[in-house]
Amino acid sequence: KNKLFFFLTVLGLATGMTGIILALSYWEDESAYNQWNPNKDNIAEVIVHFNDNIWQWQVAPLAHYLKESAPEIEDFMYYKPYYSSDPATYQGKNIFLKNYFNTQANFFDFFPLEVTAGTAGRFKTTPNAIAIEEKQVFQIFGDEDPIGKVFQTAQGESLVVTTVYRNNRATSVQPNFLVKEVENSIKGGIKNNNWGDFNYGLLVKLKNKADF
Repeated sequence: KNKLFFFLTVLGLATGMTGIILALSYWEDESAYNQWNPNKDNIAEVIVHFNDNIWQWQVAPLAHYLKESAPEIEDFMYYKPYYSSDPATYQGKNIFLKNYFNTQANFFDFFPLEVTAGTAGRFKTTPNAIAIEEKQVFQIFGDEDPIGKVFQTAQGESLVVTTVYRNNRATSVQPNFLVKEVENSIKGGIKNNNWGDFNYGLLVKLKNKADF
């Protein structure tokens, strides 16, 4: 009887300690995300309370309205809140753009990932630019310099490689590729004053942390 009681006590303590260790490990992993980012305390996701609903998906004119109404906002960044994958070709070879992230040109202003080739500025200013995570470079180009190379998408669009980045930290976005096709749809939504097109995620960067 005493041996059984001792065994159950030890088992209960071991189970409890295991649970605590797992919970602490989970908390440590989750809290590590974006800690490397110098902008982390100044960036916020825009969430809209609409009647009894909470909307994460936003409309194109909203950011300009917010920036005009709130001088605390320094900048904003729209994005499609999911990863996409599409076939493409490079010099006649079929490739697959798996897990690309469709965002605005100022992505690196919000997530200043380490750039290992090209520049973040070229991604911002080059029409039809594409940025590539460095692990993907060898698979597509081998030892060839990827900067300036052109992909042809299945839709007939040409994407110019401007930037290679390294994403080896705990980051809330983990794309293999970055494109900025969302720019045109945002401009169209603003031009047409479209307040019913809930198609985008939206981040804002505040000038000061105290403005939250």
